[in-house]
Amino acid sequence: MEQVGRPRIRPEYDRRIAELVEEGLTVREVFTKLAAEVQALERNDYPSEPTVKGRVAAQRKKGSYLRLPETPFRWPESMGDELPWEASSTVLELVRYRDSEGLPGPSHRLAVWFWHVRQACPDTPHIWAESIAADLANWEFHNGARPARARWQWVLAYHPWRSEADDQALKKAQARPENALPYIGVFGEVDPSESAEMIRNHGGPYMDLALRTLAEGISSDPDSPTAFREFFGERRTKENHSAQ
Repeated sequence: MEQVGRPRIRPEYDRRIAELVEEGLTVREVFTKLAAEVQALERNDYPSEPTVKGRVAAQRKKGSYLRLPETPFRWPESMGDELPWEASSTVLELVRYRDSEGLPGPSHRLAVWFWHVRQACPDTPHIWAESIAADLANWEFHNGARPARARWQWVLAYHPWRSEADDQALKKAQARPENALPYIGVFGEVDPSESAEMIRNHGGPYMDLALRTLAEGISSDPDSPTAFREFFGERRTKENHSAQ
């Protein structure tokens, strides 16, 4: 007799369900909110209510220590061993960024990984930093250990958003005949020809911003480091002017 396993859902949906549980929502409220968030991204692959019910029950069965990472980040009470006080400024930037984009506040887990990414490369743009942090958070949530995600070291080492020279250095490393680096974009190891489809189909919290970048015609390849560097340069200029 064939065994039926748990329904397969996107890793970020699993983690989002856990976050909503830690906000004190009921099963119905978790399902309704998750469905609304997914539909806002023009997707319909959100899990069914029975599947959500199972995930909610699994999260609630965990001990308080294991549930802590999915609780909402709140300053100052969230500061402690994993998030020392010196991380405050970096994490509050993430809080402000998500609020300005109409997104829910970060979980403790996402805040921790965002801080780690910014420790490795302080000028990582938000869309890259949050993308990397979310991928690491998803891996850690499902595997219960430090993520085996060495691919991101190449993004942080070459920091292609910083300058044209850095962008070209990464491309050269990807094109060298021996030991070439994989193509690494905002959405991980994907071929450039697949980037537009990845942008449209990705369900992460930054997808709407990436779509806006594409819609504004900055580049035919929205996963291009150059395009994102130009986009964030324009965005910072606008923010600086509005603050004056």
